[in-house]
Amino acid sequence: SLKHQTWLVGNRIGNILQSQLVFLNLYNEGEYLILHSIGHTDYSIIITPIGNGNLLVGQLAMQTIDTAWCFIRDVQRNCNLTNTPFTFAIIGRN
Repeated sequence: SLKHQTWLVGNRIGNILQSQLVFLNLYNEGEYLILHSIGHTDYSIIITPIGNGNLLVGQLAMQTIDTAWCFIRDVQRNCNLTNTPFTFAIIGRN
């Protein structure tokens, strides 16, 4: 099961590759902390659960300059928090 993952995320601007270190931590059942070095709050995160056959929803609950707190909910089970694989994209200014 996922407890901690690390990625080096790249963003190409012309011939320059800017990169940010991103850590993903399982905080609690269905609660994930995405720790990053973006340095501002002018961003959004799109969360796409990779399901278990049920309707799942990813939700950005809170964000700071270095942390995003996300939930994964199982809509067909009273919107209970659930652990499931997911993808995410951080979108915002550089």
